[in-house]
Amino acid sequence: MENSHATGAPYPPSGASQSSAGGLLCVGKVHQPRYGLKYSVNQEAYLKFFLENGTAPIDNSASERAIRPFCVGRSNWRVMDSVKVVQASTVVYSYGVVETAKANRLKPYKYLRHLFTELPKHMDETDASFLDNLLPCSDAIPDIYRKPVIQDTLGN
Repeated sequence: MENSHATGAPYPPSGASQSSAGGLLCVGKVHQPRYGLKYSVNQEAYLKFFLENGTAPIDNSASERAIRPFCVGRSNWRVMDSVKVVQASTVVYSYGVVETAKANRLKPYKYLRHLFTELPKHMDETDASFLDNLLPCSDAIPDIYRKPVIQDTLGN
């Protein structure tokens, strides 16, 4: 039996291996079960974390939704040629800061006020290391800007 599609193109593509049953296994290099098993063993720590932590998300949809405005606007930002357009784009940038603050359990309004009071204090500095303490993930951010941790009924 000849392996071809209705279009006459050879099947499988060149460089692919084929099982004795005729099924395509892997394009590009010969598939060997040991690579799949090795990959599974290497992912053990991540799988255990996922299974042991019920709050771990099964996908990264929340992250993708949070960065969507940046991805959509990226091509538009290259052609900013007026002050109004640049001012409007700052809304998108601040949206990213707000989403990052939310992801780090910060109160966005209070965190932005903290940034706008701290950043002017460092305007004359040439060393930007102070920014590390202003990042949303920094432990240096005072607790008054953080949302309280809500524990479940089991005390976790």
